[in-house]
Amino acid sequence: KYWVNLECPNKKEEIMNYLMKKQGIYYIGNMMTNKFYIGSAGYNNMYDRFNNHLYRLRGSSNIALDVKKYGLNTFVYDMKKMYDNESIDRYILYSIEQIYLYTKLPTYNSGNLKNFSLSKFDTLDTITNKLKYAITNNIYGIYLDKYMAMDKSNMMKYMNKHNNIYYNNLNNDYKTL
Repeated sequence: KYWVNLECPNKKEEIMNYLMKKQGIYYIGNMMTNKFYIGSAGYNNMYDRFNNHLYRLRGSSNIALDVKKYGLNTFVYDMKKMYDNESIDRYILYSIEQIYLYTKLPTYNSGNLKNFSLSKFDTLDTITNKLKYAITNNIYGIYLDKYMAMDKSNMMKYMNKHNNIYYNNLNNDYKTL
């Protein structure tokens, strides 16, 4: 499920009602600049994260600057993965977020890209399982086979080239990342 026209008066309440008692992975995209953000939120915290990023401007400072510059109607808010109960452990949710971060290379949260495979707590089996999860759930991208060997400067170049799928696609059928 995704939402556009975020300046509409009823949109915020509609999103709040939809996100109540849920947790998961979310996407915030700017359709003017093709920049996007991927984040996760625990149980019953989805709406707070949405509200902080786009209305209170207290999440990513880069998103806040672009909301002020381009307006809310240039943004799209999307749920990539959603869970209706507390059965998903926060660490697992965080690991799923890291898969999205490395496979989609979001431009607004580039500073969060260091944790996926570089954690001293992750064993080879854990990393392998995360990659299998990405492939099984069709969330891998063209970068999956490249990111492990990529240094930070090359990663930034790829991120700047990455195209926001929502840009000029609002009249087409919804496409997932």
